[in-house]
Amino acid sequence: MNREKKQLVVLGVLALMIVCVGAFQMMGGEAPAAPPVAAKAEKKTEETATSSTEEQSKVANPEVARPLGKRDPFAPSEFAISANQDPFTKPEPTVRRSTGTSTVPPVLDRGASNTPPIWEPGGRQGDTGPLIPPPPKFGYVLSGFVHGKYPAAVFSDSTGNQKLVEVGGAIDASATLVAVYGSKVKVKFHEQTL
Repeated sequence: MNREKKQLVVLGVLALMIVCVGAFQMMGGEAPAAPPVAAKAEKKTEETATSSTEEQSKVANPEVARPLGKRDPFAPSEFAISANQDPFTKPEPTVRRSTGTSTVPPVLDRGASNTPPIWEPGGRQGDTGPLIPPPPKFGYVLSGFVHGKYPAAVFSDSTGNQKLVEVGGAIDASATLVAVYGSKVKVKFHEQTL
């Protein structure tokens, strides 16, 4: 019973808040009080001043769209396709005439003599096809090793993080520790043994 009372109280408070917000929005707050007008002459000058500012605000603004006129919704549109016209034909392009003044500067023909040839280090010229990416480098350094029943090696990466790997374990996704021989290790990296 106690829980139901709490739920009713919460719902009541929420409903009251919604009603208050709605009432505040409907009232729109209070308008500032207008100063008392001393004479009718001042009223007339104020009215003429406000009417002139209203006229200035009604001047056509090119950024604001004009209101559209009334039209018959059932009248055929100027864009409608006629019954004998093929809807898949492309319209004829309009021919543009030059007015004589051009805003684009003329292109200077410098010829191919100013362009140096493309040379590759091997002495070949031009595009020789796709470049072969350089082989990936092994990003770990051997820091130490452990001998015994289960030999292992300690590797450090470029940031200084160390990793202990047993024989047969993965150093990373492309490298595996193969064997530990005294102070040397054998690593399989991208199908190569290092």
